[in-house]
Amino acid sequence: MFGSDGKLNPQIDRTTLNNVTVNGVDLGTVDLDHTSGTVTQYASADGTARTSISQDGYTAGEFITINLTEDGRINANYTNGRAIPIARVGLASFASDNNLAKTDGGAFRETKASGGPTITTLGSIVSRALESSNTDIADEFSKLIITQQAYAANTRIVSTGDQMMQETLNMIR
Repeated sequence: MFGSDGKLNPQIDRTTLNNVTVNGVDLGTVDLDHTSGTVTQYASADGTARTSISQDGYTAGEFITINLTEDGRINANYTNGRAIPIARVGLASFASDNNLAKTDGGAFRETKASGGPTITTLGSIVSRALESSNTDIADEFSKLIITQQAYAANTRIVSTGDQMMQETLNMIR
């Protein structure tokens, strides 16, 4: 039993547990040293293993969400208010971004023309934001005009061919 000062009452310096098995795993003999504040098990190369027990002041919490910070850190958020960084997103730049090859899902991959990636921590990530348009409207409009003119020319060719066929049929009659 523990007293109001947090110490064992009556004072016990050591407790030995023989043949300990936890969830089917045989731990062997476990020696609890109540004087040093550590738990010791005879399982290491020198015959001892020590684990210090400490508390960070937070209560137990359950995982609730993941969020992405501007500097690329991925945080796991818990119900006790803790946000623990668990990973970091690397940013890559290419010598020729326009030569990347588009893949599924709006992703891109490296090509010989784009060059290799330069990984950096410079830059920022904006989560839950829509990307601004990266389309050159003048270039796309020029392509539209060229396509429309090609379509019009092709329809004239078909119409002229149809008229010639009609004239040929009329001559035969």
